[in-house]
Amino acid sequence: MSLGEAVRSVYTNYARFDGRASRSEYWWYQIFLLLVGVAWLALGVLAIGARVSAFFAILSLGVLVFWLASIIPSLAVLCRRLHDSDHSGWWFWITLIPYLGELILLIFMVLPSTPGYNRYGSPAGESPADAFAEYSGWTRADALAQFAQDAQRAAASGFQPVHQEWQRRGNAEVLVVAYRRAYANQGWPTPPAPPWHGSSGGLG
Repeated sequence: MSLGEAVRSVYTNYARFDGRASRSEYWWYQIFLLLVGVAWLALGVLAIGARVSAFFAILSLGVLVFWLASIIPSLAVLCRRLHDSDHSGWWFWITLIPYLGELILLIFMVLPSTPGYNRYGSPAGESPADAFAEYSGWTRADALAQFAQDAQRAAASGFQPVHQEWQRRGNAEVLVVAYRRAYANQGWPTPPAPPWHGSSGGLG
């Protein structure tokens, strides 16, 4: 995800506290906020040097409005980032513990995404109606063990695997699984045609 995509995603999901946000979305957004602050300071120095304090006052007011308007989306993307590593959004309150709480939250923010589904839904950036997850390991048994754990988390979120097959990636095998949401009293939707090419066959 690029800087522009991350900013667009955060403000599009302005007050969405459910779902997941990838590391790239969260940290690109933090860089965007940092750039806004740096630009404001730079323009402030130029305005003071040019003795146009009125311009700096108007600029500061605009930046203040921007920061206030960004409080909710900032909290929302933080919550979704916690979800992405399978942590509750309530972990935010650990920041009330001076220093240690902030360090723990920072660690959570840099943790990798949960592979595939977790209790908060589909992987960030994937459609909850039709998403795919990949599992790999030293052996097929390792990949199947990962899949078994992930399938339980997916089921808790209302999803089930509807198609699975092995693909060969170089010298390794990867288990690719398609998930779909189950709708009450409607049965399972028809699985999509697998988008994969050159697979090495079914589970067998």
